[in-house]
Amino acid sequence: MTSINRLPTTTVYPSRLRIFQPTRRPTHLNNVVNTTKWGEVSVNGKLGQQHADFFEAICFHAQNLSINEEGQLKILVDLAKIRRSTRLEGIGLKNTENELMAAVVEILKPNKLSCRGHLIDSIHPARQRDETVITAHNPFGGTRALWTVTLGDVGMMLLKQKLTLNYNPTPIAQIHQGAAQAIARLLLTHDPKRQPNGGFRLDTLIEQVCGSLSPSVRRDYRRYIRSAASQLAELGILIEGDRVKRQGKSDAKPANAGHLPDGTGHLPNKSPKRGTYTRSKLPKPAFR
Repeated sequence: MTSINRLPTTTVYPSRLRIFQPTRRPTHLNNVVNTTKWGEVSVNGKLGQQHADFFEAICFHAQNLSINEEGQLKILVDLAKIRRSTRLEGIGLKNTENELMAAVVEILKPNKLSCRGHLIDSIHPARQRDETVITAHNPFGGTRALWTVTLGDVGMMLLKQKLTLNYNPTPIAQIHQGAAQAIARLLLTHDPKRQPNGGFRLDTLIEQVCGSLSPSVRRDYRRYIRSAASQLAELGILIEGDRVKRQGKSDAKPANAGHLPDGTGHLPNKSPKRGTYTRSKLPKPAFR
């Protein structure tokens, strides 16, 4: 199977549009509209930071890509790597997969992202074109099956955008406080050279990832985030009093946005439809 350059881990939009709730214990939302200065998103389902961990790990650990006749991007992954990256095991992993596939996300604004659907449509054992299961070496003996993850319309729309983020998602997934994870993801979408003098106000960041909160709840969130200060510092995010600073260079890279990583095709500008691509432009479908 031909090796490829990996997909971007994510783009700036999932965290800026607040698709994932700033907690590891999300509640089920019924078409609740989240409004930020970057746009509006309606979510019907249960999406928290562990779901963001899973989605980013899928993209980071992609081993191969293919596009089916409907224009959907199919990603070949080793779920063992996903488990190690996300700290998800057993029923927790299965619940996260099911909730990601069930949640319906509608991006209302900005207009260039307008679409409605799923982040992930399906997850199933990967097979060759001759129906044999694709496996990888298991260091504990024998082999283990690889899996195919098929992205939904919303997942593809987000990944094809220009401002891509390329980082290892594991350090963020290791943070136990969901609010601290959400702030880390939001700050990684900002160029540290353009942050306010003295850094961002902590309360401003909390409002951006959580929305309006009562004073007592905001106080709790400050405590949650400060308890993760050492893990955030490893990401170059420093908490100093009521200010938060980001060190290092920007991870946002607009180059090659919207292209498949091996350069053989393009992610669609609209919701994928049959006939979007000519077969000569598609990566050879070595798996399904």
